[in-house]
Amino acid sequence: MSKGWLTNLVLLAVVAAGAGGLWWAERQTKADKQREEAARDFTGFKVTDLVKARLTRSGQEPIVLEKGADGWRITAPTACLTDSDAVEGLLKVVEGRYDRKVAETTPNLADFGLDKPGAILEVTTGASQTATLITGSDTPASINRYLRLGPEGPVVTAPRYELSLLERGRNDLRAKALGAALDRKAEVVRMEVIKGGNRLAVAMDDQGFWRLEAPLADLASPRRVRYWIGDLKDSLASGFKDASPPADPDWRVILTPRGGSPLELPVWWQDKDLLARRPGDPDALVLDAMTVNRLDKNPLEMVALDPLPPGLQVAGLKIERDGAAVQTVKTASPARPEDQIDAETQSARDWPNPAWATVAEVLTREAASAELARARGLPDLVVAVTGKAAGDQGAAPAPLAYALWKDGDSYLLAPPGRPVHLRLTRFQTDSLD
Repeated sequence: MSKGWLTNLVLLAVVAAGAGGLWWAERQTKADKQREEAARDFTGFKVTDLVKARLTRSGQEPIVLEKGADGWRITAPTACLTDSDAVEGLLKVVEGRYDRKVAETTPNLADFGLDKPGAILEVTTGASQTATLITGSDTPASINRYLRLGPEGPVVTAPRYELSLLERGRNDLRAKALGAALDRKAEVVRMEVIKGGNRLAVAMDDQGFWRLEAPLADLASPRRVRYWIGDLKDSLASGFKDASPPADPDWRVILTPRGGSPLELPVWWQDKDLLARRPGDPDALVLDAMTVNRLDKNPLEMVALDPLPPGLQVAGLKIERDGAAVQTVKTASPARPEDQIDAETQSARDWPNPAWATVAEVLTREAASAELARARGLPDLVVAVTGKAAGDQGAAPAPLAYALWKDGDSYLLAPPGRPVHLRLTRFQTDSLD
């Protein structure tokens, strides 16, 4: 019995030793692989380590890039607004690895196309470490390219697609958005577009509501205003042109960020090009001609299409039609099957009646469009709304009276105190009918 126990113990020790040996061998293999991969690093740097770069392409002036608190900037040959993401995409090459080493020394640079380099990238880290990458010609019958690691370093081969980023010119690294001079995190709280004597302006008030300031004063749709500002601010250039704005450009766009100074952008036609000039740039943007649709925005497209004021909840309704009136107050009592609204004879009924809920829903939905208010004669219908602000425990505000006129296949609704009439949607019209 004791001999069998001893045999089992010996076997267990052998198995454990074998497993431990395999684990150790696997660990060593993994470590060797990691060391071998690290030995093939272009530089050993990360993009986040870099604070300065200099890119020289064949036959072109060097591009100098410097990193500041607000991201990367092109500082030479001329300073201009820069796309930090594009710069970081370019500098990602410093994190690459080569496939194989082909020469420790280079007695004949022409053999590798290094006598006339395609690009030279010199980078500096925050710790003042430097590295240089020099691209040569494509390798024969492969997808690789020759690369020299340093002015006196070895020649290696690396994937051509990784090194192709070094072929980017200055314009590839420039910011293309019209509003790029603004901080990307800045919230725009006011925008003006001025064309000749016409002015379209929207601004956020102290309560956070968007309002039209010109050419008419009215509530504005927050969704439409944000889309409009975003579309115009993010309009992209297709190129750049050496041009300066005239004294009286076709448009002036003024963007004001929260807590910041206004940014004024002149936009003008020159020949067949739509141009814009940003502060901080040495030349003009060439914009897509479709940007004109964003500049010449119809102000009625910006007005709020909600019949009710922001935050108002319907607490009661009164409907007048053909001299008769019926009204209700919102309650929690259930609807009764016999509650059928007859505007000629019936007075107040409990709110849950579907007819009242339908009218309330009409008032809480956006209309289809807006038109300038004008005299329209006696209304076909008047709906008076008793409401309360969301969470308001105080006295209810005075009722709001909405006049409605049947106009063709829809209704026009006059929101009290506003300079527009709202044309109701097909759903709203069918619900009222």
